[in-house]
Amino acid sequence: MAKINFVNLSYNPSPGAVEHRMRVFESTATPTPSEVYDAPFATVGVDGVIDQAEIEGFGAGIEGTFDLYLTGVDAVGNESDFAVKEDYPLDLVAPPAPTWN
Repeated sequence: MAKINFVNLSYNPSPGAVEHRMRVFESTATPTPSEVYDAPFATVGVDGVIDQAEIEGFGAGIEGTFDLYLTGVDAVGNESDFAVKEDYPLDLVAPPAPTWN
């Protein structure tokens, strides 16, 4: 198994939120608001930090430049407007293993 290095992302939590949801789109995409809300998401806590395990929930092979959409969700499921971090480089793909001669 390869080892992937990741720098935790930090954010200012949404007041009153019991969780946050993060969605990832390639930077070349221009999703409509309904496409953002309907997209698969990773549930992240309210501690202001998104760690590697939360990002990896989107699956293996994430590599490139992405726009990250973050929303806050309250106790009854109301979801806030989204904050967008544009053109964020994510590289969760290790290079191939070396081979012996």
